[in-house]
Amino acid sequence: MSGMSPDRRAHDVIAFYLTQIVIMNQAMLGPEQVNLRGGVLRAPGLNERVRAHAASLVRGYCRVSDDQYEAIVAAPTLSGRAAPLWAMEPARRALSASRG
Repeated sequence: MSGMSPDRRAHDVIAFYLTQIVIMNQAMLGPEQVNLRGGVLRAPGLNERVRAHAASLVRGYCRVSDDQYEAIVAAPTLSGRAAPLWAMEPARRALSASRG
C-alpha cells in the first residue's frame, strides 16, 4: 500500500471506507482517539484523507469540529510492529502472572 502514489483514486476509496469506521466508532462510543492499525495509514496522504472525509461527512453530528479530527484519527505509532507485539501480549501477561 505504501508504494502507491498518494494521488491515486484507490487512496480515496480506501480513505472513504476507513472513514466509515472512524465515524461509526465516534457515533457509538465517542472515543477521544481512533487508532487505525496495521500500517495502512503509513501510505502517503491517507491519514489526511481520512480526516478530511470524516470532517465533511459528520459536519458536527458527533459534536466534533472539523479541526478535532487531527487528534481523533491517529497515525500508527508502533512502526509496523503492532501485529508481533499484539501476538506476544498473552505470553507476556502469562509470564507476569506466573511471577506473581
